[in-house]
Amino acid sequence: EIDKELNIHYNNSDYTMDSFPDAFRLKTGDMDKSKAVYINADKEIAYENVIYLLKVIKQSGFTKASLLTL
Repeated sequence: EIDKELNIHYNNSDYTMDSFPDAFRLKTGDMDKSKAVYINADKEIAYENVIYLLKVIKQSGFTKASLLTL
């Protein structure tokens, strides 16, 4: 989940846009990359920030990512 202040919440932890990519890769390194990843995004967030999260997820090896709006 990403809130309108651009804080990212994943697995009961909070991240900034800068700290999320490395943390996500570390936390998901052993996961099945064919599992779907869902992004809950506040509707006020700029499109490029949501696309950035999608890019991080794809670069981490996940093949399925979906967007949800809050």
